[in-house]
Amino acid sequence: GERAPLEDFFLWRDEKVMDEIYWYGWEIDYWMEGGLMRDMFSHGITSPEHFAMEMDPRTNTRADLEGYYLTNVAPRIADGSIVESYDVHCDPSNPQITSGCEPVAVISAEKLRDPARGPQETE
Repeated sequence: GERAPLEDFFLWRDEKVMDEIYWYGWEIDYWMEGGLMRDMFSHGITSPEHFAMEMDPRTNTRADLEGYYLTNVAPRIADGSIVESYDVHCDPSNPQITSGCEPVAVISAEKLRDPARGPQETE
């Protein structure tokens, strides 16, 4: 395939880089909390419907997600009709992820890349 012009990358970077950073932190929280469904931007708990929207960032913009959260999720959290819920894929009885969605090891990327300490980091 042909590469897109570099200017297109710069436009994407300038528009999306902070969202990508938030998404990365959100992804870490997801695994560290056993699949707890949270809003990507506020980090508050969210509904399964909103969580599904977050899984499709090509269709749902940040403005869409924040708007949906403010109008459909936050009021239901306040009235108690939305409580903490976990991704169905994280249920230990689900054969897709047999031990749930909690980390089994935490590694240091810096040590992993180090030629001297890397092999020890993976043991």
